[in-house]
Amino acid sequence: MKKIFLFAAAVMTAATMSAETVYQWGAGISADQVGTQTYAGSTVDGSVKIHKNKDGVNCINLKNSYLSDKVATNYIELNANEGSFLANDVVIVRYCYNNKDSKVATVAVWDPVSLEELGLSGNGKNVQLEDGEPTEYTYTLKSDMEKIHIARGSNGKTTVCITGLQVVRGEVVVEKPIAPSFSVASGKYFEPFNVGISSNTKDIFFSLNGGEFQAYTDSIEVKEYDKTTTIAAYAELNDMRSDTTTVEYLLKEFVPRTVFNARQTVSLAGIEESDIQILDQSVAEISSVTAGDVTIPAISYKTKKAADGKEDSTMCISFASKPGIKFIYKNKDNKDNILRFYPEYLETEGSNFEIQVDSLSGLVKPGDTIVFVVTAKGSTLPYFSNTYSSSANILPYEPEDESDFANYTTGDVETNEYARIDNDYSGWTNLVYIVKPTKKSIKIKETKGGYRLAMIQFGAYRGEEPDWHQDIENVNYQVKAVKRVVDGQVVIMKGDRMFNVLGAEIKK
Repeated sequence: MKKIFLFAAAVMTAATMSAETVYQWGAGISADQVGTQTYAGSTVDGSVKIHKNKDGVNCINLKNSYLSDKVATNYIELNANEGSFLANDVVIVRYCYNNKDSKVATVAVWDPVSLEELGLSGNGKNVQLEDGEPTEYTYTLKSDMEKIHIARGSNGKTTVCITGLQVVRGEVVVEKPIAPSFSVASGKYFEPFNVGISSNTKDIFFSLNGGEFQAYTDSIEVKEYDKTTTIAAYAELNDMRSDTTTVEYLLKEFVPRTVFNARQTVSLAGIEESDIQILDQSVAEISSVTAGDVTIPAISYKTKKAADGKEDSTMCISFASKPGIKFIYKNKDNKDNILRFYPEYLETEGSNFEIQVDSLSGLVKPGDTIVFVVTAKGSTLPYFSNTYSSSANILPYEPEDESDFANYTTGDVETNEYARIDNDYSGWTNLVYIVKPTKKSIKIKETKGGYRLAMIQFGAYRGEEPDWHQDIENVNYQVKAVKRVVDGQVVIMKGDRMFNVLGAEIKK
């Protein structure tokens, strides 16, 4: 048997000083271990950061693959301090999960003799994305039990982190219904699907598209296209009713669209100070700003406008590791910290910042497709223009199908409140241009708003079927493929391979 001794300041809310504790372990429970526990399967000791990935606490990890013929083989076996557990003892579990995706994470109380799932929680908190303490689930034993098994719930989809366990006796703790959770998150989807509803009780009631509430017995099919399907649900337990939760799904027909993959990608993420080159030190200087918990390099424009309102000089920024890429700026707005270099992207402040790619760099070939992965800096939508002069050398990309306009833009860029780079590049816009057939360089100017630029892709040829046996990095292609939503992420499917919306392969 394995004993674990942890120290914590608080006591779980379901127990009071008048209750007898017959078992306890973990953070937020007590200073002392009471009773013992053993592990089965791939269950291991670990740690998890809570409060949006800030504060680490010890935990027990209930790993992924855990069911064999619907029997839990990964579990924690609880042993009382003295004797066995009795009917009306209250089992209290604190649990969460730590994942970049919104997956379903549940826990269950199992009977080690009958191998029955006695109690199933609702969805736990994703502490990587949400703030606050782990979720607390309580279950009242209906009969005496020599031991108790704690496992992942039968509908769980990811590793569960158990941060606290307790069994109390001697007072009645009324178990409350948990607001129902849905197996599929709200959003837009491209194929019909079934959605399940779960709570800590089987007494769940749902309403479809504003209709009367009815008892939930089986999953609900979402199959109507071009119409928002709304499902509301609540749970009842011990004569109490939970809050009502609601999801909305929009099912759309998908017309296979063009998928781009670049011959070469230039990332503007994580640029270090040592990489920055300034053409004229009298015009601009390297400084730094604090962003969150880190200090990042920034470029300050030193020269202000002259008395007649004209620019005194031009700032030119390039990078040692990215030959041919230049940022040109004339300070019309008298602002400082024009460029900031975040770990995920490059950010501009103000407008009239021109991006140039030299013809001698070898990045650009006549007829290339150029993709800027970009989002707004804040609430103001930036506007990019290639027609501010008669020498424009790139043309807006014109999708072959009208439905493709939602995926690419040649003007205003959608703002993204959180402005972050995810695996599926959600919130970021592909700003797409085609290089004129006689040109080997490009330039584009942003004329309002400021923006965040994650990368630039060069050489994504159109109309070529790739050799899927080649290294994905070396394939230039535009293919017709099938778009799907997998775990809430938009992906492109080709055979048994899966790619994000920029064409990079997603390893399974």
